[in-house]
Amino acid sequence: MPSDEHDAILKEYARSQFVGEWCIYIAIPWALLRRVRVDPLGRRGRLLTGLMTFGWLFVSAIVVALATGTMHESPLLAWLTVAAIEGVGEAWGTAAITASLEEANVLLDALTDLEALRSILSRQRRWGLPKILTVIAAFGLLFAAAIFLPSFGDWSRVAPGSIWLLLVVLYWAGESVWTTAWYVNEMRAFSRQCLQLPAQRPIDSPVVQQFLRGTYRMARTGATIAMLYLVYVLVLLPRDLSLILPFAAVILGVCYASVIGEIVSARWLVARIVADEKSRRLADLGSQIDALIARVPDLSPEDERKLDLLCKTYEAVRESPLTSPPLSAAGRIFGTALVPTLTFVAFAAAEGYVERVVNKILDGLGS
Repeated sequence: MPSDEHDAILKEYARSQFVGEWCIYIAIPWALLRRVRVDPLGRRGRLLTGLMTFGWLFVSAIVVALATGTMHESPLLAWLTVAAIEGVGEAWGTAAITASLEEANVLLDALTDLEALRSILSRQRRWGLPKILTVIAAFGLLFAAAIFLPSFGDWSRVAPGSIWLLLVVLYWAGESVWTTAWYVNEMRAFSRQCLQLPAQRPIDSPVVQQFLRGTYRMARTGATIAMLYLVYVLVLLPRDLSLILPFAAVILGVCYASVIGEIVSARWLVARIVADEKSRRLADLGSQIDALIARVPDLSPEDERKLDLLCKTYEAVRESPLTSPPLSAAGRIFGTALVPTLTFVAFAAAEGYVERVVNKILDGLGS
């Protein structure tokens, strides 16, 4: 395999996966950073990306308030809180997503066919930024319609700048749907390729284990991001509005669907490639065993030891599982996706408790 082309394909494929390449609000800061020769994935680059994320979120909400003449009644502290958390989250998320993708992309190194690599990269190139933005915006508008239409009157009590930030959150929820759909499609493409799994039992191959670790890490990152979205909703919306539950239902639904889609797709892919490798390896071991058995009367002590080792290896490969146990996968799914749910419940309860305590203090001071 031509190593130069192989490495070039791997680099381009990895670059095209990063959030900064298909999220326009991150692609622009990344383009500016590259122009001044700052690596967006480096420590300084992530810090600057977080600061720019904080800046555009907070400033855009203020611009909406000025344009609608509602600056005097706008919850600036809530906007500042959301922008600050998202800025920190963007700096952290870039590093977390990069690390998980590097682990999951180990499958590319295991591909033995250069033409297969070209095909996978070609499929990736067909999804340009305009197509991706259109799909994400469509999902965001669908979520907005599901929340806005049934509760249209309640929006009169929400500041226009807050409505803008909530629409941004729904757009991000659309990104989560797109990411999951893209990941599932990639798993289907990889399942048709021939992979090298250098281990006695294919399931124990470092390639498989590292890929699963990367997938689980990516799912945890997505669940943490969904948790931040829930916090934004609780910060931006008044406590007594009925809009909070529809927002929480959409975000949690997207979170659970993403986690389940990623983990189930990864297990399905592992089962496919491990099954193919098991069949190939068992056929090879079986032919070696048959050749030795045909010479049983004339086998030397060394050949007998080899036959015994081959038989034990054959049994170990044949009895090895195709993927991780279902209960283990189910535990990871619910353990990962349950975190945002518990966080939402705890945050909502704590916010209500703090509000009651503050009201009692104020009543006491007033009396």
